[in-house]
Amino acid sequence: MLREQTEALIRERGLSVFNTFNDIDGPGMGNSALVDRIERPKEGGIYNYLVGYKHPYKGKPNTDSVMNLHTIKKFFKLAVDSYTGKSIKIFIGLLFILPRFITKPILEPTINHLDNFIDFRLRYDFLHPERYCFCVREIYRTFAVISDRRKNLLDKKILRMARDLICLSLEYDSAYRFRFQDIMAETNKERLLADPKKEIDRLFGILLAREIEADWMVEKFSKLRKITSLALSFWRVKRIVKEFILEIDIEKLKPDEADKYYYYLRKDYDFFGKSLPERIEMRKKMEAENWVAFEPVAQAFLSAYKGKH
Repeated sequence: MLREQTEALIRERGLSVFNTFNDIDGPGMGNSALVDRIERPKEGGIYNYLVGYKHPYKGKPNTDSVMNLHTIKKFFKLAVDSYTGKSIKIFIGLLFILPRFITKPILEPTINHLDNFIDFRLRYDFLHPERYCFCVREIYRTFAVISDRRKNLLDKKILRMARDLICLSLEYDSAYRFRFQDIMAETNKERLLADPKKEIDRLFGILLAREIEADWMVEKFSKLRKITSLALSFWRVKRIVKEFILEIDIEKLKPDEADKYYYYLRKDYDFFGKSLPERIEMRKKMEAENWVAFEPVAQAFLSAYKGKH
């Protein structure tokens, strides 16, 4: 049924493979969806209406943008991996502890170089703030608020770099956005403010426990967990994180029904702590009579599922 709809629409509108999203229900099975139309409502966001799907897909998937981001993240990974010596760790720690007038001659040219590099690689990937999806818009807004409170230009630049990398990563790469929204549903502002380091570490634990088949994702998030824990040991970082938590609306980071719709068939991660068979039943209820179009891909995912339940 879904295939017939797709083929009819291709003939009717002269669409092509360039109007498709690959692996829309999850990686590894080659399933794709045809884009019927794209809307940019005045309230913000970009909504992709897919043939046969009951909810629009949020955001702006773009392979080139993901690859540009990958280059930036690879650069930071190599930099972090090279900081393994004890003396280097002590040096980095001192940059957080010592007064700014002492560290400025080191930090300023380093940050300026990174800022120029990021701008060079990503300048054509940035979106207008109102075009980010709902949860990313809230993150962007919060970064803007706490950045505007700073008088120091270097602090503003660091926050802007963090804003751009985080927002672009979540906007363009659904694997990260879906997981981020999933663990945000497991917390609240009170818990985060009470002990940011402890609560964020707990959320990383949930995320890693729900990861199913991608060892490289486990490795990546494990390293990020250690880096985050170390960073939150410094009062300057902890102060900014607490300020960020106070300002942001946590509820806007959590998934709505349209977000959940695209979580249910994914076999690479146990969203909401539920196994794929449980989530298939949830998607089936949402689809009702339309489920027949998704039964084959659901069964294919189920056959390949390596769940821990």
